[in-house]
Amino acid sequence: SPQIAAYFEEALRLANNYKVSIKNVSDMIINRKAMQTYEQPAQLIEKLVSLQKKSYASQDVVRVAVEKVINDQTKAVQDFKDGREQVIGFLIGMVQKELKGTGEINIIRLTLVKKLSK
Repeated sequence: SPQIAAYFEEALRLANNYKVSIKNVSDMIINRKAMQTYEQPAQLIEKLVSLQKKSYASQDVVRVAVEKVINDQTKAVQDFKDGREQVIGFLIGMVQKELKGTGEINIIRLTLVKKLSK
């Protein structure tokens, strides 16, 4: 609709000023029905900027959480070692749960793969 298009275009214009990715804007608009929650595109961009500023767990905290998950999830660890690489998503999720969502996905993935490759 013209209303959605205008909202999206304004959100993209604002997103560019704050270095918010187009993908994040479109995901919020399409998947989360942002227009219902954020009446103005500026409100949506403000929310996305605040999410980007989220502080992540330190490397040491991630390492501890990864070790705990590896010790707790022996079946998933064995599945990974048996070549079922898709289980890494489950393990990342378990680490994120342990970190209460404060882990940076790429750091978790690298740490997990490094530990599991030993």
